[in-house]
Amino acid sequence: MHLPSVLALTAPPALTIPSLGDGLWGWLLGLVVLVVPSALLARRSHQTFGHWTRHFAQWQRRSWWGMNGGSVGLALGIFVLLGVLPAWDGRYTTWATAARAHDPANATAYGWLTQQQQQLAQLLSVGAFLVVVVSAALLVLCIRHLLTQVMVRRTAVAATPEWMMAPPITRPGD
Repeated sequence: MHLPSVLALTAPPALTIPSLGDGLWGWLLGLVVLVVPSALLARRSHQTFGHWTRHFAQWQRRSWWGMNGGSVGLALGIFVLLGVLPAWDGRYTTWATAARAHDPANATAYGWLTQQQQQLAQLLSVGAFLVVVVSAALLVLCIRHLLTQVMVRRTAVAATPEWMMAPPITRPGD
């Protein structure tokens, strides 16, 4: 099978980051998922401790990094599923239709290219779905840990006059 002449003139569209108009839902939902978990925990920090920046002071904890990593992974997975892949599929369908109309003699070559593009798109969608599932699980576990173990107001311990923890002095023969 030889390469059709139209492939030498116009290559199939590449998998790239879509513009805001092409991948609008991916951009919007990705940004929402990226910002909302941290904003909700900052609000909870404001309610519990009186200041919203106390949430960001937890940066030394693994659960804080897990929460942020989970939200980044979830945002990227959603962006790929709802923004990148639909935009790429639309551009590829437009290109394949124009290429078949321009060179109908090489329908098998275009069919093979379309099949390869569909298999790659399926592989990317399964990978993005796995990233979404793992990131969502990490996000839920880390937010739960932050809410139940870290961002709670502790009750004060009453003061005691016993400041030295030592056994009583015993004399030999007593």
